[in-house]
Amino acid sequence: MTTPTSPPPLPCSLTAEPTPLPDTTATPANTDLTLLIGQSTTHHPMQQPVYCQDITIALPTGDSPDDLHTTDAALSITTGVPYPSPHLPGHNWSITTTRASSETRFTCIPDSTPAIFDGTHPITITLGNVTPNHHPGTATITITQTTALTPTGPYNTNQHHININKQSLHSTQI
Repeated sequence: MTTPTSPPPLPCSLTAEPTPLPDTTATPANTDLTLLIGQSTTHHPMQQPVYCQDITIALPTGDSPDDLHTTDAALSITTGVPYPSPHLPGHNWSITTTRASSETRFTCIPDSTPAIFDGTHPITITLGNVTPNHHPGTATITITQTTALTPTGPYNTNQHHININKQSLHSTQI
């Protein structure tokens, strides 16, 4: 049996907590997006630990149907420092935000780089006060992970793409 040379992408899931509106067909005023990264989708841990140097979340910014929020709305997005489960000691994370005309990027870096994911201890990243633009449509969030199978690399980049129908932000699971 051959050992893979690059790790699979860390599992990701996204939930949303919208601000309730009287008219449930309207786009919510704002939404908190919560990403759970690194949790195995089964009850078994991942086959091999994955070492992670950073995770970047990119939200499409603009005024078209495939953008999640407007450039002005990007200024109001709040971030919580990614936090590990209580059983993952020693891995604090920092987050930086970069705003451009086409996207808002949130780059998360473990203080003790690299962080180790084994499928049992995920991190949670919350992007608060995301205000969808007023154009119905589907926006794609891109999650980029820099990971390796050993602490010294070689490191590879993996991406997840999560499509969000902005009208579905009324539900709690996307």
